[in-house]
Amino acid sequence: MVQEAEDVASKMGWTTTRHGNYPTTDIPIIELPNTLGLLKETLQTRLYPLLRHQFAPYLPDGTKIRVADGFIVKYDALGGQSELKPHRDGSVLSFNIALNDSSEYEGG
Repeated sequence: MVQEAEDVASKMGWTTTRHGNYPTTDIPIIELPNTLGLLKETLQTRLYPLLRHQFAPYLPDGTKIRVADGFIVKYDALGGQSELKPHRDGSVLSFNIALNDSSEYEGG
């Protein structure tokens, strides 16, 4: 995923203006065909069923769960975007999935 994002971004660039209040250096997953395919399969077979079960009391209709804005964010402590300030997303459920190895992180 990370390599595909880097490869595609080397041709089209990372976006930096898609999110007005809390902009990120990112690339939409729709631009990453391999990652998009894996995500679609994983959502249908594993994640949507898990979310429907875990969040059933909070979801009026669990069959309507969808990804509204999937993207890979690039953080760079040495000169690019190094953080994202605390904020509230505009959806019922929001998730972050770390793609780096845990040994690459310091702090919280």
